[in-house]
Amino acid sequence: MTALQKEASKTKNGRLELRLASQKKELLARAATVRGQSVSEFVMASALLRARKILATEESLMLSELDRDVFFQALENPPEATYELKKAFSRHKELVKSSEESQK
Repeated sequence: MTALQKEASKTKNGRLELRLASQKKELLARAATVRGQSVSEFVMASALLRARKILATEESLMLSELDRDVFFQALENPPEATYELKKAFSRHKELVKSSEESQK
């Protein structure tokens, strides 16, 4: 059993339904049969694999060498905080303090 099949077979408490043309359903059924899976298992495994690939691409940050150098330079030598930024931090501190006091 593959890792995707193991994950798909864990406790199931969510539900996903979709409508599709009969030709698409038949295509999924044929592919599932080739893989030795039910249509639900096949669709879930395929969707999870695709979702992981999309998230891996979208959530990773790829920088050019110049971009990387500029980024690290900014981390190592941050610019002076502006008046607006200092004011925002002060307001945030007040809101957090107020929220903590109201939870007591």
